[in-house]
Amino acid sequence: MYRSAVTREREHLVSRPLKQLLEELDPDAFWRVHRSYVVNLRAILGVRKLGCGGLEIVLRDHPERIPVSHPYAHRFRQM
Repeated sequence: MYRSAVTREREHLVSRPLKQLLEELDPDAFWRVHRSYVVNLRAILGVRKLGCGGLEIVLRDHPERIPVSHPYAHRFRQM
């Protein structure tokens, strides 16, 4: 299964599972925020609260909003 890795310059196809990819990244710079997303903390412009109590990440140079699933939301509520 291929995953998409989006950088400021372009989009890359990655054939490794996110769990394996995350093991290769700096844990102080990259956080898993959803079963389908890993985010570079430096790319975060802000975090929005949703009406249902959920959270979504607003990125600096990318229009897509990233959902934060419940098991990972505590990291952002503590900020």
